[in-house]
Amino acid sequence: MSNIKIIVNIIKYEIKHQLKSIVFWIIIASVLFIFYSELTAFIVFYPLQSADDLANLIRVGAGSDFMVETTAEEKKAIVKEALLQAELGKISDADRAKLNQLVNKIDQLTLSELIYYFGENSELNRLINKTIASNRLRRLSLPEARQKVLLKLEEDTFSAYYARRYADRIAAISSIIILFIFAFVFDKDYKNNANETLYAKPIKALNYVSGKYFGALLPYLFFITILATIVAVYMKTKLSPFGWEFNLLDMYRYLFLWVWITVIYSSLLITTFSLLVGPGIAIIPFYLLYFNQMIGPEITATGRGFPIDLYHFIIRWDYFFKIPSPELNLLILKNRFIYLSISILLFFIMVGFWKKVGNFKKGVIYNVFQRIKV
Repeated sequence: MSNIKIIVNIIKYEIKHQLKSIVFWIIIASVLFIFYSELTAFIVFYPLQSADDLANLIRVGAGSDFMVETTAEEKKAIVKEALLQAELGKISDADRAKLNQLVNKIDQLTLSELIYYFGENSELNRLINKTIASNRLRRLSLPEARQKVLLKLEEDTFSAYYARRYADRIAAISSIIILFIFAFVFDKDYKNNANETLYAKPIKALNYVSGKYFGALLPYLFFITILATIVAVYMKTKLSPFGWEFNLLDMYRYLFLWVWITVIYSSLLITTFSLLVGPGIAIIPFYLLYFNQMIGPEITATGRGFPIDLYHFIIRWDYFFKIPSPELNLLILKNRFIYLSISILLFFIMVGFWKKVGNFKKGVIYNVFQRIKV
């Protein structure tokens, strides 16, 4: 039997077992839950045909896309309303007299003059500062929100904006949940006594490892690709009457660069180290620590964000109407090249580890110590 036929047969065998596994379907359900909670709002409520669409987008977490800094005039109007509703019993007679004067001439003052109009220790001074601080931003009205979206669509397609959000969320969840597929890929052979069959027949390590790995990988990649395709076709059909461009290639471009390479690298890392340390469960705490370092946000003076560099294997882009700069895109391409290269190296290391494993249950490290004892 040719090498290709052997690999294909092992792939078929592994896919069949994956599709029968309850763990696999729990993982699929987890992806669908993340998709529903994080991504369906952008499918359902665009292209913003009503105030309810806008309110629902804001409710599910897209509020930052539709906030704008209030102007000085808007802040003064809000302060005036707050002063008119102030509890007069809590302020001094002197401040009460100044308050009556202020209400009549507030439009003539600058914001700085308004802030310092009362004394520093005045109750009204604290009220003014608190009101201004809590009303720094305001939500856009529906016409303003539509105008913003149309301006953003002149810079990039809606499909590119959505594809980056899809890739961000799916890459993040995939990086952790595939742990429960690939940590046990070779463990299952031990439990099913497949090792006896394998050692009874001559089989090359490269053929066997290729079949097992791709048999575990392909069903998951197929699922997230089909999900992206369904979304893209639906959105293209829905948005075309409004003149919004939705390009399927945008979805596939970000899916490959941001998701596929992330999944391939992390799955190979998990599988390789499961062969190194032995039982699949042993790799879980180590990988979780590593994942925690890769996924966490970075807190800076300008706020919270996700770092994109050559070190992090998960590409996070938690901004909807924002386009990566050309320099950042180049950095992402370098990052993807590095992790794709590491993935190829990990694959051949995994093949080498499998050759060394005489007992699937124990791993390379156990075998090394056993030989030292002998």
